[in-house]
Amino acid sequence: MSRRCPPDCEFGQYFPANRNEDFQKAIKLFGLSHILRIMRSVEPNERQAAADSILFEGSVWRFYPQSGLLRYELELVNTISSSLRELQIANQLLAFFKNHANERPARDTSGISTIREKGESSNASKGKEGVEDSEKGKGIIIEQDESEDSDEEEGPKKKMQNL
Repeated sequence: MSRRCPPDCEFGQYFPANRNEDFQKAIKLFGLSHILRIMRSVEPNERQAAADSILFEGSVWRFYPQSGLLRYELELVNTISSSLRELQIANQLLAFFKNHANERPARDTSGISTIREKGESSNASKGKEGVEDSEKGKGIIIEQDESEDSDEEEGPKKKMQNL
């Protein structure tokens, strides 16, 4: 069944030759008279959208001859659900990292943890002069990492305060 649009066909511009297989499938689904009736009932400025819809449905039925749009819709629903789940996991990971970024003590290469108040910067970033006058009253606590105290049973942690 090979139907070609005659050169003077009023709807030929909406059904390009490179989509002939989809058009043939649409003819099997709807019938040529029904397609022509649909195209005539649509406003001229909406005819391209109607033709695209008819060709799309023909394409779907060509790829899924047993279930057509139902299978296509189920695949879309599964893809959307999977994407939403991935987004939920990514948002949970992002929230986890945001919440724990400020709670985790900063590590020094010598194995000493430094604990700072949120928003307080380290003295190292201030330059060689050390603590500025406005920060002289603030205390910085430095604790030795517990892994270095493994030889002692309950040895006290070394604390140093800069006042």
